[in-house]
Amino acid sequence: MAKNESLIVLRPRREASLRSDGMKGVLELLFFKDPSIAQDALAFANHVKERQRAGDQYSVVEWQKYVKMSGITLSRYYSIVNKLKGTGILRREHGNFVISEDFPRLLNEVVQIYYAWRAV
Repeated sequence: MAKNESLIVLRPRREASLRSDGMKGVLELLFFKDPSIAQDALAFANHVKERQRAGDQYSVVEWQKYVKMSGITLSRYYSIVNKLKGTGILRREHGNFVISEDFPRLLNEVVQIYYAWRAV
């Protein structure tokens, strides 16, 4: 698998629980081998998002500080970062991590293609 790609497990007819779980439910689809990572991934994504909104972007060199603050292992940190980057939720720009529009843009395109195909 290439550096910036990732697997996602789709589970049909799970809309109600997905809606109630919110972004954590989406992340559980990404971390399907170990769904317990989803909570840590959500905490990290929220940290990046809050920093981005405050105009103080999360620098990639801050990993030691975040690992210590969150109590996660370095291995788990890199697993989270690589999966979020691979799906397009997170992107590296000018030495910072930012929440990206790539993930929802891709999903929207998939939906458009599906409905166009179904209409024929």
